[in-house]
Amino acid sequence: LDVAADAFTKMPTDKDEEKKKAAREEYAAGRLKAYMNIFNESLAANGGPYVSGKTLTIADLAVDGVVSMITSGNFDYVDPSYADEWPALVTACALVKDSELVKSYAAAKA
Repeated sequence: LDVAADAFTKMPTDKDEEKKKAAREEYAAGRLKAYMNIFNESLAANGGPYVSGKTLTIADLAVDGVVSMITSGNFDYVDPSYADEWPALVTACALVKDSELVKSYAAAKA
């Protein structure tokens, strides 16, 4: 959960779009890649199907938030295909969205 929070809070921002672009590209090549590797290693170490193990936790929701921001194209200057380097992680995040708990929550909000 802390790593996912860091991924969001440490992402560079700048009012100057060129500076923001350069900073985000550097972030994706360095710190974000390290975060994604930590998520992926946690998934492997915990045996899945979720990053935290067999049971869906808030940590999985946070990791899904990071991965979804990338894959949806909502992370400026980071190509959505960036996450393809971690296919098991992308699959785990798809399971989060497909869980009955998440579906029930979404239905209750609708």
